[in-house]
Amino acid sequence: MRRFPLVLMMGALLATTACQQQASSEAIAAGETAETTEPVVEPLAPEEANALAFRTAWDEAPPVTASDPDPDSDLEGSFAFRQGTVRDLGAGLFALVSSGVGDDGAGAVAIHYLVRTEDGFRDSDVDPLFVSAGTGGEPQWTLRTDLTPQPALVVEARSTGEGRTCATGTLVELTPSHPVLRALDMRLKVEDSQGGADGSAEAQLSRGTVGRDFTLTYTGASEAEVDYVLTDMGFYRAMSEPSLPWC
Repeated sequence: MRRFPLVLMMGALLATTACQQQASSEAIAAGETAETTEPVVEPLAPEEANALAFRTAWDEAPPVTASDPDPDSDLEGSFAFRQGTVRDLGAGLFALVSSGVGDDGAGAVAIHYLVRTEDGFRDSDVDPLFVSAGTGGEPQWTLRTDLTPQPALVVEARSTGEGRTCATGTLVELTPSHPVLRALDMRLKVEDSQGGADGSAEAQLSRGTVGRDFTLTYTGASEAEVDYVLTDMGFYRAMSEPSLPWC
């Protein structure tokens, strides 16, 4: 008769212990989730994000006059950078793309990598990359997400000569480690200053196999297709050249 209460007591104790272990597991799981979850960063309005990123990259508000800091660069002169656009690269990393123009009308695009913080941005350890945008004044660029594994900038460089206006493109892939030059001097457009159709052509840049190749397809004075293929050096090389009048 004395064993029956003992059995009941042991059963109650085991039940209580199981409940406590379950509650402890749930609490630990909740605690681990709270500890491993990154602090929530409030989103910024585009205008505010651009302004904060520009000040972080250049250490002051626009306009900023600067030259390419790379001693091996062929980009000469200084440029007045008056605006910048910040792009989200994921994992808290952002790229600020700034447009600058020199006194002689030459253009440049500067790319800074920044890290998102709770109150804005901080500079990364990545050196900025400057890209020539020709002699046609305010630079033009577009962001493409269909050509390379990571987002890429196509910077258009305009120039004039031989009675024509020409535009070439530079492709920069925004990799997680740093911006990488992938292609140079892609012939994008030529216009005859007299308006003649025989001397004008324009290329459409279209994807191929991402991370391996892409194509320029021309209309106008040429209907050529030029394939660019990624080499072992990590650079896209044209497999042919269009027969085009050029500057």
